[in-house]
Amino acid sequence: MEIGSTALFSWVGGAGDLTGRSLAKLSGEVLHPAPDDTPMIRKVRAAWATPLEALSCDQARLLLGQDMGLAWLARPICSLVRKAPTAEVTHYPGDLALGAFRQFERLFVADPIAATAMLDTGDDWMSVAFAFDDELLEDGKFLFAKARALAGLS
Repeated sequence: MEIGSTALFSWVGGAGDLTGRSLAKLSGEVLHPAPDDTPMIRKVRAAWATPLEALSCDQARLLLGQDMGLAWLARPICSLVRKAPTAEVTHYPGDLALGAFRQFERLFVADPIAATAMLDTGDDWMSVAFAFDDELLEDGKFLFAKARALAGLS
């Protein structure tokens, strides 16, 4: 199921008291444009300025990969991965989950309860979701095991 263009918070019960606020407003950090900005930097800057209730899953995946805004995004990202680990956000089924396992330590620091609960997914789903790429499957299994160890579950 491809969900990249859908709002992240629509999957996890809404933005609550964060409605109407962007990560720029919450953090107090404005990302100013520069003449040599790459397309990715422009996308990051746009995501940073987007009100959270409108932040897409694709924008959240991008910010997760850049380790940005996790103080506010950890819980909804972890909740979405827990609900739908095989969701395809941008590239392939399970890409958000794999990104979350890759950034697990940062997510755990931001919200240890949500990050640990995300591990309830187990890793059996990876054999089907990543069947098209043995290296991706191996990476996913490795990252999941590392996340379990960081959470003290292994």
